[in-house]
Amino acid sequence: MFVPAKTAKEAHYICAVLNSSSVREGLRMLSSKSKSGLSASIIRKIRLDRYDSKNPLHKKLSQLSQKAHSLGDKDIGSLRKIEEDINKTVKQLYKTKS
Repeated sequence: MFVPAKTAKEAHYICAVLNSSSVREGLRMLSSKSKSGLSASIIRKIRLDRYDSKNPLHKKLSQLSQKAHSLGDKDIGSLRKIEEDINKTVKQLYKTKS
């Protein structure tokens, strides 16, 4: 499934949210465990707010995702730290919207 994004910053924000541990776990519980991946109907069940460049959490998630992608597999220790930061920030994002 594709999730449209207007900018690279928005795409990285979406990537960070969808790849966070809490959202992945929620999606795993909603999915049928098929090999075909996640359907659009499953993705629609999570709240994925539109990217807002004025929202500091959205900006932070975009920046963290960009850093993670730039590292690739080069520095696993730094990548793990970024993943932890993404997970914490996504939890903050969903707390502020509850």
